[in-house]
Amino acid sequence: MPTRSDPPGQAARVLKRIWPAVAVGDVEAVHRARVATRRLREALRASGAERRSARRLRKELRRLTRALGPVRELDVSLGLVARLSHEEAASDTALELIRVHLMEVRARCRARMLKRVDDTDAAGIAARWEALAGAARQDGRASSPRAGAPEAWELRRCLARRAAQLRLSLEEAGALYTPEPLHAVRIAVKKLRYSVELARSARIAGATARARRLKTLQDLLGELHDWQVLEEHVGDVQSSLPVQDGRMGELTSLLSSLEDRCRALHGAFLARRPDLIALCEALESEDDSGLSPTRTRDASHG
Repeated sequence: MPTRSDPPGQAARVLKRIWPAVAVGDVEAVHRARVATRRLREALRASGAERRSARRLRKELRRLTRALGPVRELDVSLGLVARLSHEEAASDTALELIRVHLMEVRARCRARMLKRVDDTDAAGIAARWEALAGAARQDGRASSPRAGAPEAWELRRCLARRAAQLRLSLEEAGALYTPEPLHAVRIAVKKLRYSVELARSARIAGATARARRLKTLQDLLGELHDWQVLEEHVGDVQSSLPVQDGRMGELTSLLSSLEDRCRALHGAFLARRPDLIALCEALESEDDSGLSPTRTRDASHG
């Protein structure tokens, strides 16, 4: 049974407790539930559980992650619009235009989300997670080639795989400012961080400091992504207006401001990129399973 110091155990309890609020579209509950589904997916992957029931649960959790995602992104964009209005970084006219657009899109996405999660049994998911976690521990003790520490051995394998995936994403992104490859890096950082947090709860040496470093990088890349998403919405609104519309100039100015923010954040990320590569290489070198880390199907963005 998961303990209170066990991150996936906490995630399962959180998902069960807050699901009624998710089912009515509560902003904070949607965010926390999405994080919980990601943590549980990573924990199942890191446990080495390959039972059919584990694969089914990972698939169901991924469906929930994706169902909650669009509404969460729109909530963040609305928060950034409110922040800009307080900073007086853009005209009230342009910001109100964007806010109305975001609210309209969010209403449609929220309706789709509620329909997709309507039949979700969060309590059942939590119970299945606890059963699978216990079974995975028993399987590990029975079959691990590293007697005495099967969970730590499996975690090191998972860390090495995630680090290899992140390093490849960093190589593909390079130093240019290109949103899609940077998004892939952000997702890879997030997955590695969740695995490192599992290693921290298993008392693997160095995990606490590494989790802290990855959290800082994830926050930086997350802020960059959030501004990029808002920039896309502003572009959509601008392209929907006739050329002669008097608000075009204000939207162009807003787009320029958002572009500057994104490039500044990208510059801050590039300054930390060498440290991130070194962290990946260190985690890969610590894997003593004899297996070469490679991309897996779970390296996708979901």
